[in-house]
Amino acid sequence: MDTVWCYTTSKDKRWDYCDVRECGDCDTVDCGIIDIDCYDDDKKDYQGPLSTTKYGFECKTWNGEKHNHCRNAHGWHTPWCYTTNPQKSWNTCTPRKCEKCDKFNPQLKKD
Repeated sequence: MDTVWCYTTSKDKRWDYCDVRECGDCDTVDCGIIDIDCYDDDKKDYQGPLSTTKYGFECKTWNGEKHNHCRNAHGWHTPWCYTTNPQKSWNTCTPRKCEKCDKFNPQLKKD
């Protein structure tokens, strides 16, 4: 039998098989807050700190804002930003898709 076993503290049973859970999706990602650390479903409400585009361009600071994070400023299908690259004025961003372990923050308004 291919499984994990260990020594026990019992006088009557020197060793036993261990019940180890199988790894899931959440064991391979850093979980966080939906629409902050990842996007959920439509990507429209993403408010996270990602500031690099899909192709690795650095985002410019938004007018009137103090950050250069990817946002969905015009209701597009994905977050985007203006870039610092003179050859590419804007580009889309690809935040991580939320997993089952990511939590909803009730302080974030959903219209």
